[in-house]
Amino acid sequence: MPQRDIYQEVTDKIFQKAQQGVMPWQKPWSGGGYSFGLPKNGTTGAMYRGINILLLECASMEKDYELHEWCSYKQWQEKGQQVRKDEKGTKIIFYKDLVIGEEEDEKKIPLLKDYSVFNACQLEGYKPSEIVQPAPLVERLTHVDEFIENTGAIIVRGGNQNYYRPSTDTIHLVDNDRWIGTADQTPLQAEYNVTFHELGHWTGAKSRLDRDGGKRFGDAKYAAEEGVAEMSAAFVCTALGVQPGPSQNTVSYLGNWLPEVLKDKKGIFAVSSEATKAADYLFMLQNKADIISMPKTASNNNPQPRLAA
Repeated sequence: MPQRDIYQEVTDKIFQKAQQGVMPWQKPWSGGGYSFGLPKNGTTGAMYRGINILLLECASMEKDYELHEWCSYKQWQEKGQQVRKDEKGTKIIFYKDLVIGEEEDEKKIPLLKDYSVFNACQLEGYKPSEIVQPAPLVERLTHVDEFIENTGAIIVRGGNQNYYRPSTDTIHLVDNDRWIGTADQTPLQAEYNVTFHELGHWTGAKSRLDRDGGKRFGDAKYAAEEGVAEMSAAFVCTALGVQPGPSQNTVSYLGNWLPEVLKDKKGIFAVSSEATKAADYLFMLQNKADIISMPKTASNNNPQPRLAA
């Protein structure tokens, strides 16, 4: 039997979604059970990371899961829960480096395998609830503004473009009154999303995460860096309750860069991994405990999700 190429399988799945115009983590219609939050393990409480965020969000939106807890079949059993008969699991990826040899002869061999997990909505006794859709975000969120300030990034207002300038290590944003929003984003949501996009680029500076963002518009590294910035912004905005998930505008933006990234079968793994690191870095700057918990806000009836740093 030929050896499976899991990198290629996942890349093909995401590329197929991209060709359909729908990214794995975006549901292109309103309503249904999907709610705020990022996927986490129902036993340990640890947030899933990297490519697994995409894979689990894809399943959640396709199947309208309203809960964000996932476990293996055995883990649910150990918690005294039973997966319903005929339910199918969702494949996620386990990755680590195996170290062989000693000292100078030491080598690292990547170990990659997949296994299945089940959402809490697939358990016996689960009954769907009515999700209250959040009101459009029109008032600034204090905890989000404080989060941005706590990063220590220098943000310059003015002009007619938004960008991160590596030479001065500054983020440049248009004035507050220039935000007009999109079809599924209020002006304030759009401002927060773009701010976190530029903060995503900011994390890649040599003095921080030291990413190579490419030198030329459109090359593979440039495309990957744009993917990292936009995906990290989507992760942070979702975790902070700015919006229930990446906007359609985010999906369209990523769609422009994915073909270049997906030329390399490991590209989406690298991008999603770096996006998680960028989001983690921003949370680390908040000087909080390992688990970040944000308060409820007046503009959202759903409790704010937690993100492990």
